[in-house]
Amino acid sequence: MIRYQTSHRWDGPDTNPKAGAQPPVQAALTTSGLRSRTGSQLACVRCHDQHSQTNSPFLRVANNSDQLCLDCHRSRNRNSAASGTHPIGVTYATAYANMTSKFYPAPVNANPANPSSAMRLNGGSVICSTCHGIHYSDGNSGNYDSYSSFAGLTPSDGNLLRTDLRGATANAVNICTNCHKGKFAHDKNGQNVQCTDCHGGHVDLGDGTKPNSNLVKRQMTFSSASVRLGTVRRDSRRPRSRPTLPAATVSAKYVIPYR
Repeated sequence: MIRYQTSHRWDGPDTNPKAGAQPPVQAALTTSGLRSRTGSQLACVRCHDQHSQTNSPFLRVANNSDQLCLDCHRSRNRNSAASGTHPIGVTYATAYANMTSKFYPAPVNANPANPSSAMRLNGGSVICSTCHGIHYSDGNSGNYDSYSSFAGLTPSDGNLLRTDLRGATANAVNICTNCHKGKFAHDKNGQNVQCTDCHGGHVDLGDGTKPNSNLVKRQMTFSSASVRLGTVRRDSRRPRSRPTLPAATVSAKYVIPYR
């Protein structure tokens, strides 16, 4: 369901495995019984202290290197995709030097006229805030993400991406191809199946219990007004059976389990 969610939630439980979220452990985030006072729910005061500007903007702990993000989302603090979540703490220049054919020398911006849609390296490293914003992030490179332009943001799914999950056209820049070079949509017959139709940034919990080095979604959803889907192989680890989907114009979503 599409919701008008362009900021981090300030309601709901503080434990959400699907989002890689757990209760915080840093003292400044647990002081004065914060969790019990909010009923283990998210609230502005869980991250902000309205009486202290030691860590701007009124943060309970510094977040210049995503320390605040990674307290609750610590299961996503991994430097290898093998755990089922996109690696962070990776030096971009090193990744490029090791695989110049697979990465751009620097992340590209889907909309160079919009600085808010650029991937943000932190000291040259990929961290949470490279791809994600916290507030006023609608995942649309056409909009400037800021409190001053809040009214102009578009409905968002709550992933708080800095740029487009899917490109406007089959081979337009998207959240993956900002950095990953030589990747294109499956579009031979106009299917426009883009990166995130099959892959995700955070597929599993990140604890390594379900290795998934290619970050292939456990469930794939294809939706188009004009796609004719033929056969899809579910899993390379299983026998090479190729279940055939109905040969008809797709007007809804086909959900293909990836077991």
